[in-house]
Amino acid sequence: MSVVRFVAKYCSQAKFFIKMDSDMYLMVDRVVGKLSSLSLEAIYGNYKIKSEVVRNGKYAVDKRDYPEDTYPTYHAGIYFIPANASLLLYRALVTTPHIGIIPALPFEDAYVSGILPERMNIPRKKFSGMVHLRPDNRQTDPNLYRNATVIFDNIDSNLMVCFNNTYGKFGPFV
Repeated sequence: MSVVRFVAKYCSQAKFFIKMDSDMYLMVDRVVGKLSSLSLEAIYGNYKIKSEVVRNGKYAVDKRDYPEDTYPTYHAGIYFIPANASLLLYRALVTTPHIGIIPALPFEDAYVSGILPERMNIPRKKFSGMVHLRPDNRQTDPNLYRNATVIFDNIDSNLMVCFNNTYGKFGPFV
């Protein structure tokens, strides 16, 4: 939540802020082009609908902390939040006692881009052009990447070397 507070306090003139995991590859020019045409009334990202709340393991959430069995629609790994929405999310968190307090969850994507927006009636929408590139399921159709905005899911140096060997230094992005 500190990034939401920071954006609300210091970046109120920005249209959007981006939160993304480190295993993603962002085509900045394409993302900026798409963001410029989007409404500032929604949060955009990699859409997850009715994702089950994990009760055991690394991302376990205790039922006392979050009693629901599924998360509201949220964005996993990457999301784009309009700066004005970050202010609403932050205010809701610190000044709206009627929504109830949910402690910080180990799975912040569901909290920041799902639970809080759900409570504040902020829509979540899919950001088009996201492509999964995984070692176990490589997509080889170059047309798939020609319009990609974000490539993600365990992007590491070995996978990028393979990608560059297959598509050239700049891949199919030129």
